[in-house]
Amino acid sequence: MNIDEYMCSGSMDPKIVLQAFKRLLPVWQSKDLTESNRLEDARVNLGTLSSLDTHVQTIRSLWPVNKTGAELLTGDYDYSLPLCSVGHSLFLPFLRSVEQLMIDERLSPILVYWSRQTAARFLPSGQRFRELMRDAFCLSIFSEDREDPPDEWCFLVESRGLCLILYGQQNYNHSGRSDHSSYSAGGAADIKLFSDGGDDDFAEQNEHFPPFEPGSEDKER
Repeated sequence: MNIDEYMCSGSMDPKIVLQAFKRLLPVWQSKDLTESNRLEDARVNLGTLSSLDTHVQTIRSLWPVNKTGAELLTGDYDYSLPLCSVGHSLFLPFLRSVEQLMIDERLSPILVYWSRQTAARFLPSGQRFRELMRDAFCLSIFSEDREDPPDEWCFLVESRGLCLILYGQQNYNHSGRSDHSSYSAGGAADIKLFSDGGDDDFAEQNEHFPPFEPGSEDKER
């Protein structure tokens, strides 16, 4: 099995990124209240958030699913990153490309790395990490340090030029095997998401973002 493979999806719609932040904040607060408060203070001082068309198109061109010929939505306001199954060899380079864009464009972003297990493995190393620490308005890292699968993680960006929420869930079923079938068109609706269910515009933009609620498996125990 390949437990390093994840179902990933995301959005650059600032409304969806804000909704994701609100849903994840209690998770982060339970892990590190001091860092969560620092993060909230930084968001208050960041100003108006947006995703510029040029950056949206750049990020979508880098998204791994585009290279498989998958059908994409069209339209000037399509901020989605369609659902796809990728391993570390694809999504880690994607993260590095996003980070480099933010450095090159001097976006001074808020960055959050979160993992149900260990977020450190998603971080850049060496000079890239030092550049991010230098240029980021705020960089926060949250790890729940759990060992039981499946892993879940997110990479969140907020800035005046690019907003992004990227979410991944490990392909893993209760028998200990890599599992793709649970992410079929019907199965994806069972993961539970950042959607509030009461905003038609939100639901439309959220079409390709798989439902997700952090730690939802704990409620079933």
